[in-house]
Amino acid sequence: MPCRHACTRHHALVSGAVHARTLRAMRAHCALSRSPSRALETSTEPFFEPSRVIFRAILAGLTAVVKVGLCQFKNNFKLSFENPFVDFQMQLDAFAYQSQSSSSNLGGAVSEIKVGVILDMGSWVEKVVHSCIMMAISDFYAVNNHYKTRVVLHTRDSNGEPLLALSAALDLIDNIKVQAMIIGPETSLEEKLLAFLGDKAKVPIISFMTSPCSTHNPYFVQIKSDEITEFKGITDIIGSFGWRNVILVHEDTDCGREILPFLANTFEETGLHIAYMSSISPSATNDQIIEELHKLMTTQTTVYIVHISPSLASRLFLNVKKLGMMTEGYAWIVTAKTMNLLHSMDSSAIESMQGAFGSKSYILASGELHNFTLRWKRKFHIQDPSFEVAELNIFGIWAYDAIWALARAVERVKNGSLSALSHHHGDSGGSKPTRKCSLGRNLTDLVNIGTSQSGSMLLKEILQSRFVGLSGDFRLMNGRLISEAFEIVNVISRIERRVGFWTSTYGITKQMYPSNSGLEAIVWPGGSTTTPKGWLVRMSGKRLRIGVPRTGFKELINVNRNPQTNATTVTGLCVDVFNAAIEALQYELPHEFFPFEDANGQMAGTYNDLVDQVYLQKIGAQVSSAAAAAEEAHFSLASLVLQLSVCAFYSFRRTLAGEAAQFSTAPAVGSRKKMKIEVRESTMVRPAEETPAVRLWNSNVDLVVPSFHTPSVYFYRPNGSINFFDAQTMKLGLSRALVPFYPMAGRLGRDEDGRIEIDCNAEGVLFVEAVTEACVDDFGDFAPTLELRQLIPTVDYSGGISSYPLLVLQVTYFKCGGVSLGVGMQHHVADGASGLHFVNTWSDMTHGLDLTIPPFIDRTLLRARDPPQPAFRHIEYQPPPSMKAPSQSTKPESVPEASVSIFKLTRDQLNALKAKSKEDGNMVNYSSYEMLSGHVWRCVCKARGLPDDQETKLYIATDGRSRLQPALPQGYFGNVIFTATPMAVAGDLQSRPTWYAASRIHDALVQMDNDYLRSALDYLELQPDLKALVRGAHTFRCPNLGITSWVRLPIHDADFGWGRPIFMGPGGIPYEGLAFALPSPTKDGSLSVAISLQTEHMKLFEQFLYDI
Repeated sequence: MPCRHACTRHHALVSGAVHARTLRAMRAHCALSRSPSRALETSTEPFFEPSRVIFRAILAGLTAVVKVGLCQFKNNFKLSFENPFVDFQMQLDAFAYQSQSSSSNLGGAVSEIKVGVILDMGSWVEKVVHSCIMMAISDFYAVNNHYKTRVVLHTRDSNGEPLLALSAALDLIDNIKVQAMIIGPETSLEEKLLAFLGDKAKVPIISFMTSPCSTHNPYFVQIKSDEITEFKGITDIIGSFGWRNVILVHEDTDCGREILPFLANTFEETGLHIAYMSSISPSATNDQIIEELHKLMTTQTTVYIVHISPSLASRLFLNVKKLGMMTEGYAWIVTAKTMNLLHSMDSSAIESMQGAFGSKSYILASGELHNFTLRWKRKFHIQDPSFEVAELNIFGIWAYDAIWALARAVERVKNGSLSALSHHHGDSGGSKPTRKCSLGRNLTDLVNIGTSQSGSMLLKEILQSRFVGLSGDFRLMNGRLISEAFEIVNVISRIERRVGFWTSTYGITKQMYPSNSGLEAIVWPGGSTTTPKGWLVRMSGKRLRIGVPRTGFKELINVNRNPQTNATTVTGLCVDVFNAAIEALQYELPHEFFPFEDANGQMAGTYNDLVDQVYLQKIGAQVSSAAAAAEEAHFSLASLVLQLSVCAFYSFRRTLAGEAAQFSTAPAVGSRKKMKIEVRESTMVRPAEETPAVRLWNSNVDLVVPSFHTPSVYFYRPNGSINFFDAQTMKLGLSRALVPFYPMAGRLGRDEDGRIEIDCNAEGVLFVEAVTEACVDDFGDFAPTLELRQLIPTVDYSGGISSYPLLVLQVTYFKCGGVSLGVGMQHHVADGASGLHFVNTWSDMTHGLDLTIPPFIDRTLLRARDPPQPAFRHIEYQPPPSMKAPSQSTKPESVPEASVSIFKLTRDQLNALKAKSKEDGNMVNYSSYEMLSGHVWRCVCKARGLPDDQETKLYIATDGRSRLQPALPQGYFGNVIFTATPMAVAGDLQSRPTWYAASRIHDALVQMDNDYLRSALDYLELQPDLKALVRGAHTFRCPNLGITSWVRLPIHDADFGWGRPIFMGPGGIPYEGLAFALPSPTKDGSLSVAISLQTEHMKLFEQFLYDI
């Protein structure tokens, strides 16, 4: 009874206004029908047939009256409807629209096309979207009342819950049989689930989500501005201010990470560097946000790009302001993801953003848009007079145009085929539609979800839409709304002020149709009008101290002391070079020169003592003179400049507050990079089909190799692909590749005699997915140090040879968007050629190519002869020479520390080296490889300081595939590595021309013919213990050397569909005295030498190597 009385009182209050409101509604509706904004839509029927106009006007007026009444007492009671997802206003709008539809086509049959709408009605943004959708439906059919189709909306409220949204979508597709769906712009997880569902059911899904998610879903249509285009504009803006380094702040979500490869590619193309990528979870607490901001405060870069949702941006900037990071010297660039909804953010959050600027989607002002905005505000005021109507957001405008595009597409499909718009269910018997969704039943019935027979036709028509709507020229490309213009706005005094535009045609301009370029003046954080430098020097009160030798050539280093002021001045070429380097930096570098002298004004020690001061952190860097350097070696000017830069930069990093200075420095030889690897998932990948369950016999050359996994690493830069190095795609390709290469998926075992064999049991290979905060560039020249080994899974050998996989793989995703692929391959299974054959086949199959060269799996081709007939001494299997006496630089009684470095030789340097084969009248034309190997051998002997009478053996890995007669079949899978072993005395190698070492190598390689290799197989057959012949640390250490050439191997052909690697090389060098020759990934004619030597020998080796 109280409810009835309340209704009666309310009726008395509003009944007197019915007539006036009805007349106003009639006038508004007639005006809409005459609206010039829809002049392009013509009708063959009269728009103003009196009965229809009157009916619609009365209905609109009654609807308005009822809504006003309900708004005034909706807090007193709640209305209950059969569908729990739909509130009363949705039902009322739907009723008004359906009544209007029925009345507008009294003279002809109308087909109703069901369209689902899933929104979070608790969100202000999605409430706006809903209201614009309903207005679009009403407006469209008011103008196009002659159409034979009517879009009927079935709206569901997801309450912001992804599973509830999925359940509603299943109900809409399976029971309601919708032909398309529209989803809201705010929840990325909902979007990913529904995009997948749309593909399965062949139902177009229209989304306004501002992220790159699900772009690979063909039935997913994104009505939003293109983020890649937006970031091209942002990079132009950054470049216009002269900034080179930026920090990217993004959401730690799937969608937030999916955009990273695109951004990295865009920035790389423009020469900008992302100094750090900061990931913040949408659920992060304030403490976690502050912790991340503290990390940013340790860097020098002060230009930040913020690409996160408005809700997260609100909390971020409140903490940014709290930490004093919204002051002069900082620059905050906010993307459209936040700026499009700035007006909907809390006032305190907007106040904390004072001085930030960014881009937002631009919509050209028009009379149509102005009139629609006024109507929309009136509608919202009618629905809830107490609600303070804010600015119409861009998602509502896009939603309005999307409905027009959808309604047109529906009509075109209908005209093309009267029965086209139908729905087929997986269950032939069908099921009775229900208005109430059962979450459990729907989610478990995903396999049998209905399939729309007309989905592809409707999708095609939607994608071909082009018209002038409220948002301007509406057209789609690759399932996305084309965006060519962005507005640049500056946040000032809780409002946004336009400072310019960016368009793909004109770039940065003050006006949309430019008369001049550039932006209006920007007010930066702290109220400053001065453009930030983009960096801050965060010093801990220290100045960089530059030590200089007290004596030397004055033209290079000249130290003068003023006897009156006691002031010291330092001049000379070295100082000029150092100062020029300092001026080229993007930041100030406080420093001072001081002479390295004692109390008497004399040099306080040797040049080595001066260098030690850097290690002891007593000085920041040393400025070397040629005279001082001559004490130890002959340094060129180039090495002098390099030493200055390295030492100065290295020291300055240590003076910064924290260890996160964001500029590059060349690591010292043997240095250790701190890198944390987080393993996300480990999977055992098995062959996609059944494979032969056999035990594979190993030849002798398969057994005289180290019994470990040979490490190698590939590095890739992002190419802009949305699914860059998608792990699932790679695992599918890997599973396919393991079918022909089935031994790789097995395990080692032993036969009845204890001989190692391969048990082809298809147990699979290990595939690890990992992430790291490091960047690809942190590895510098990719020297195979222990740090690279972290990119390859560690193998536990403790369980015996049958316990571990023969192949371990690790895909590591870097902060910069790059990727590494670490490969560990059991050496008993394959050598380099066979290993690359597998990896390259895997890469081909990953992006859809078929097997080109099948593996030949039969190792009995390398059996010894019966009986064995060795015809040569085979010194390669004899013990290596040992040191006659310790060299001057070798520390006795201890194992010397080894370092690993990589050195690049250009085409010109290699040509100069090749030309040395003609010295002293030599007439033999030695190959480039022979000259390079001889040069390396010679330089190592010099660096080690070997005595003249010291014997040294060089081990050269040699592929026997083409040397055997007949040659092994193409694709032979296994080890076919033999060893050429030239020997010489160090005195001859060092004193004679370079071609002498090459001649020793040449003679050894010529000997490696079929007879020699067959003899080697027989020799091995006669050995009682093959394990004793396996090479190890004792083989290559001083005075000997091993060289393995990968120059002719296809090491850069592993293109998994996302581009060739920028580097491929060994993932570590286990033994001192082992070297690798590597080809250039750019095919520029250069070669690189990766080598492990004693630390005390490495610097000298570098000098000798480049002294060509």
